Amino acid sequence: MSEVSRLSTVSAGNIQWHSHEAMACTWGLTIPNAPPATGRAVARSIFDEIDRLERELSRFIEHSDVARVNALSVGASARVGLATIECLELASRLSVETHSTFDVTRGGRRAIRPAVAPARGPGVVLPGLEHLWIDRSERTLTCRVAGITIDLGGIGKGYALDQMLPLLDDWGVTSALLHAGESTVRVVGDPPTGDAWRIGIRDPRNPSGPPLEILSIRDAAVAGSGIDEHGHHIVDPRSGQAVTEPLGAWAVAPSAAIADALSTSFMILSREALGRYCVRDRSVWAARLERASDGLSWFGRGDDSSRTVSPYRRSTMNFAEAMSQLEAEGTEQNRKVYARHGVDTDMFGVSFAALKSLTKQIKTDQPLAQELWESGNHDARVLATMIADPQATDRTTLQLWAADLNNYIVADAFSAFVAKTTLARELADEWAASESDHIGQTAWNLISHLARDTAVPDDYFRDKVRTVETEVHQRKNRTRHAMCMALCAVGIDRETFREAAIEAGQRIGRVDVDHGETDCKTPYAPDYIEKAVAQRAALSAARDERRAQAAPAPTARTKRPARRVTAKPARKTAKKKTAAKSSRKKTTRKKATKKKSAGKKTVKRKAVKRTAKKTTRKKVAKKKVKKAAKRKTAKKKATRKKVKKTAKRKTVKRKTANKKVAKRKSAKRAGKVAKRSKAGKSRRR
Repeated sequence: MSEVSRLSTVSAGNIQWHSHEAMACTWGLTIPNAPPATGRAVARSIFDEIDRLERELSRFIEHSDVARVNALSVGASARVGLATIECLELASRLSVETHSTFDVTRGGRRAIRPAVAPARGPGVVLPGLEHLWIDRSERTLTCRVAGITIDLGGIGKGYALDQMLPLLDDWGVTSALLHAGESTVRVVGDPPTGDAWRIGIRDPRNPSGPPLEILSIRDAAVAGSGIDEHGHHIVDPRSGQAVTEPLGAWAVAPSAAIADALSTSFMILSREALGRYCVRDRSVWAARLERASDGLSWFGRGDDSSRTVSPYRRSTMNFAEAMSQLEAEGTEQNRKVYARHGVDTDMFGVSFAALKSLTKQIKTDQPLAQELWESGNHDARVLATMIADPQATDRTTLQLWAADLNNYIVADAFSAFVAKTTLARELADEWAASESDHIGQTAWNLISHLARDTAVPDDYFRDKVRTVETEVHQRKNRTRHAMCMALCAVGIDRETFREAAIEAGQRIGRVDVDHGETDCKTPYAPDYIEKAVAQRAALSAARDERRAQAAPAPTARTKRPARRVTAKPARKTAKKKTAAKSSRKKTTRKKATKKKSAGKKTVKRKAVKRTAKKTTRKKVAKKKVKKAAKRKTAKKKATRKKVKKTAKRKTVKRKTANKKVAKRKSAKRAGKVAKRSKAGKSRRR
């Protein structure tokens, strides 16, 4: 059993511990059942990498990246390593997520009134690091405000532990335990026993006593912070006051850097804020030990305390990468289309097809969705509704997002997301009477979604149909459209209210909605309902017909002449019948598989032909474009030559005309001179 920051690791098998002093603490590594020579080689490479990271991230080493940045004057820049930039980006993200309870700056950041950032290409000013201009492409940091320093002690050790995982993977290590001093543990795979690694959380009031609780973890990290061992050394960056309650806090996360930072933040956050954070990010568990409590208070773990900790991993895409992907997918044509549909905020112009492909890459990531929504970008907000976790989104978050709605496209995407949550029906009732156009639109969109949910009883829609009939013409623009579509959804999906919805639509008449500079129209509800119901009936009939055709038809049997019945045992006849049935089934299966394979082959051939046609069309289009470009260049060259020739002709004409004029003038002068000479001679005579 080895003791790690009020944590104890329990494992079995032939284990060798390797230790190393770095970053003012003792680092440990164990690789179960590894040969001694291999274990020493792996430990040597890992500890060398830890020393390299210390030379970049420690503020106490004179020429480290952090020390050089802290020594910058206003306007000066320093080139740093990728590790420093990644630590600062992660620290900024966690500062936003934890409401500034995690802060890597020292020296009064709360009093900053940042000056205008210098124009340095693609650089950014990150939240919580307003005194720095960060240019990731050039890997430079520029100082904007003097008197503020960086201290990565609350995240650097966890970051270094995370950087060891690729090295272990290169060595082919699938099971290992690493710890950084007495604060953070990172485990990889399973121990030799085959079960998860067991980490014991010790009571800081009695370190030598039994653990408060034992966690079973795999491929995760545990980090702890407390105030008893080193005194009141944890300070709330928002107020500058030392933290005196609770006694300790622990964080379990997929990343050691995140667990390291959150263990400090969880000492400062209130119980309500801590609970909301763990609900919002299901990959994180938290535990706190209050002074007046004998046991741990868990957040995010649920009721099953024996459950193995293996938090789901967040997507590998961070906020900056997601925004750059969105910017790359945006087009001018889409920006014009969205502008015609009423989007007047910041946007890249990303198509919904590109957004869906991005959603497949990211999958579900609630913290990233929160960052994307808070950016205010139209495309980022639509993507946020696609990757947000319906189970982890609370009522407060939905209310805040609803207050930010500013166009009907985002409102449609937001309502589709809210429909997946357990609060859909409650919020639809609450927002249905809202004076905000887009919140009202969201409410009636939710009612359309609820009409398709078979778990919602029919009686729920009785009052909704009446409300639409009496209030639709008095509501705002997009709310009117959503109410009309909700009436259509009820009439289509709820057969008991179909006649009532059609009659209500007839009494309402046509609903006037301004769709801007688009060809969109709000349908007439009775016609729309009848048409949709007829289409569904036709589709179901066609589907039934296809199934009937796909089913094997019974083979026609010819009557055989009656044979003389011989006395045979009943068992033999039964066996023959079953054999005949099985042979028939086999033949029908073979025929069905042949048909399927033939159909697949034809589909593949058609797909190949389509792709070939598309490629040929593209090639022909490219050739046409090249030919047109060549023609344009040839025309330009010809016009230039013509211009040059005409210019030369004009210059020649000017020169000849000037010469003729000069000759005439010279001739006139010569004639005058001759006349004068003759007149002088005559006078002399």
